Amino acid sequence: MAVSAAAAWLWSGLWNERFWFPSNVTWADLERETPEGEGYPHASHILAALPLAAGIFILRHLFESHSPFAPSPPPACIYTSRTLILHLLHNKAS
Repeated sequence: MAVSAAAAWLWSGLWNERFWFPSNVTWADLERETPEGEGYPHASHILAALPLAAGIFILRHLFESHSPFAPSPPPACIYTSRTLILHLLHNKAS
């Protein structure tokens, strides 16, 4: 019972208008639209970006998996290791 009361208190404090807005703005102000059709964005508006993001992701995947110009991992001889560095230093000196 105490946990639910604490959660309710935290939830009400999180969405308190005094925490998020100046003194002359309320949550109801965000729901209103002007006569010109302007208003604040709603959370559902972000869903419009998901098809665009999915399309870009699919296009990138197709490009990287089927393109001859797609980047490939570097060859193993480029990786730095102690033996490779010592080998290069030895060749440079001779």
